[in-house]
Amino acid sequence: MTPQELNKDLVRRFFNMLEKGQVDDAIALFAATATFWSPSTRTEIPIAQFGAALQWVNGKLMEPMRYQLGEMTAEEDRVCVLAESMATMVDGTPYNNLYHFYFEISDGYITRGREYSDTALIWRTLRAS
Repeated sequence: MTPQELNKDLVRRFFNMLEKGQVDDAIALFAATATFWSPSTRTEIPIAQFGAALQWVNGKLMEPMRYQLGEMTAEEDRVCVLAESMATMVDGTPYNNLYHFYFEISDGYITRGREYSDTALIWRTLRAS
């Protein structure tokens, strides 16, 4: 397997763990010094704080989010993936968002993540409840 294929596999494992509600295991795929950025807060946060944010999101949902991964591109130490999420919030409201995720990988760990998504949807749903 090429380094790029190994990196893609690492990103797929991250999403598989999130779908199973295994947030701690998903976060363990990141380096201890990794950071994550999202447009809803526009700040780069330490990976432990990102893990807490994922747990917070799961608390708003009836079950963990499901992800349909689309096109995935890997070059050098970077992986980009288009994705769609589907979930139902605890109040019964459907949640469906579209994403572009960017990951940097080194020595088998994700060192940096970025999420681009529909922030208006996040503020109307997850952050409104």
